[in-house]
Amino acid sequence: MTPRPQQLFHPLIRWLVPAVLLASLMLSGALSAQTFTVNSTGDDAVAELNGVCATGTGECTLRAALQEANHAGAGPVNIHFNIAGCPQDLCVIQIDTLADESLPLITTPVVLDGSTQPGNEGVCQSDIGDRPAYRVSLQGNGGEDIVGLQLDPGSDGSVIRGLNIRHFQHGVALIGSLDNRIECNAIGTDNAGMTPGPGNLGAGVFLACDSSGNVIGGSDPQLANLIGANDTDGVQIFGGFICGDAPEDNMPINNAVLGNQIGIAADGSSPLGNELAGIAIFGGPGADHNLIGVLQDRETIHGNVIGFNGTAGLYIDSDGGQPKPTENTLVIGNYFGTDRTGLVNLGNQIGGIDIIRGALTMIGGPGGADANVFAFNGDAIYMERKASERNRIQRNIIYANEHRGIVLQDGHEFDPEGTGPNNMQAAPAMTSTFKHEGTVSITYSVPDQDENFPLVIEFFRADGQREQGRLFLIEHDYPAAGSRTLTFSSTEIDAGQYLVATATDSLGNTSEFSAVSKVEGEVPIEDDRIFHDRFEE
Repeated sequence: MTPRPQQLFHPLIRWLVPAVLLASLMLSGALSAQTFTVNSTGDDAVAELNGVCATGTGECTLRAALQEANHAGAGPVNIHFNIAGCPQDLCVIQIDTLADESLPLITTPVVLDGSTQPGNEGVCQSDIGDRPAYRVSLQGNGGEDIVGLQLDPGSDGSVIRGLNIRHFQHGVALIGSLDNRIECNAIGTDNAGMTPGPGNLGAGVFLACDSSGNVIGGSDPQLANLIGANDTDGVQIFGGFICGDAPEDNMPINNAVLGNQIGIAADGSSPLGNELAGIAIFGGPGADHNLIGVLQDRETIHGNVIGFNGTAGLYIDSDGGQPKPTENTLVIGNYFGTDRTGLVNLGNQIGGIDIIRGALTMIGGPGGADANVFAFNGDAIYMERKASERNRIQRNIIYANEHRGIVLQDGHEFDPEGTGPNNMQAAPAMTSTFKHEGTVSITYSVPDQDENFPLVIEFFRADGQREQGRLFLIEHDYPAAGSRTLTFSSTEIDAGQYLVATATDSLGNTSEFSAVSKVEGEVPIEDDRIFHDRFEE
């Protein structure tokens, strides 16, 4: 089997992380409650660090405001905008990244709010599709190793909002910074969100070291970021930096990415895909316990819409050089390859979710809002390698994907001693399915293997005759090997339609979808007694 494209690209491209990020880790600064108002698109430095944002010409540039913020006392520091005289009221702050003129690394809490620019309020008062053009753009010129805005240790609790950020190495980077909010931005696009900005050379938003508790997007549609046209990933959570002596210094954990539009232009239907994945979580020693589509409370759900990306909507891996996979990613309520109506084709090229070395992933869940929607992608959910285990796929909506609904790639090609992902859990085999007077009867078994009983069997109405589960119907406990019969009343499946099923063992390993089984509508006379015997069970 030819390796999937992201297996070739990610280890080489994604790990080209700027050295400037590491150099900033020991910086610290005082905090202040001041407000500095940027009134110039220039990039001159502050004339004197004295609590007044003023360059040699008396203007307050963004660079000068950040310098004063880092120098100030107790915070957070507010950075607002009031720039006059911009052509068509669209202000572009140009940073000369080719001359290594990075903005100051942010080492104090700031609220950096582009929506304070007069006339720009609407970008954070509207859904993405209704937003006007962003009136404050922060633009690099493609120099490597220069990040647009970087939150370093000491900046905990910062907010970056209301900005168009483009053509840097990464648009926004969080390096060992906690509990920040990145919201209501357009990252990698032009100020209208319709074309590349041009995009950032790396990721739109990048998290590394012990960055935790951060929220990218939010539970309100007005907080959503538009992230597209970046040269690697839309959002990249990277666990591969060596940031300190303790393992926890190197692990970006408990970060929430929710409510965003990733890889799709502002109109909700035009492609603006990131070159690799919409969201990528990878690298060792571990980018664990991150959340996609839900806040850290694990109750507040607002899924991302992720489409048109060059590989997968969500990519999960470790660094390949250690046995430990990336663990405990929670993925609920998202739309992979389609919009919130489920009708528009926004398919990700390779798959909705690709898990290469990921364990204990939860995709979907028992709640009504937990289900992810997968449509119009290559595969919906793809897994490979033995290290990918105990990944539970529960009650999702999967249809119209080009290839398969769930793929457990046999592990021998990638790991000669391994069995493959999710212990290659066997799918159910249905031997008969009937619907009679409103009652469905299914007789099935799970092929005998080294099962971890009890199993949970989930039945779905299939997407036509495809092995994809479009509508969850019911689950059934399967305590031990052997044939079982399930009967239930349903108005959601009719004779002539098809059923598919999955099996999940007691450790959380979910199978591929079963082969489809056609629901027969009329029970032959000679079988009528058998049907009623089953119903009585």
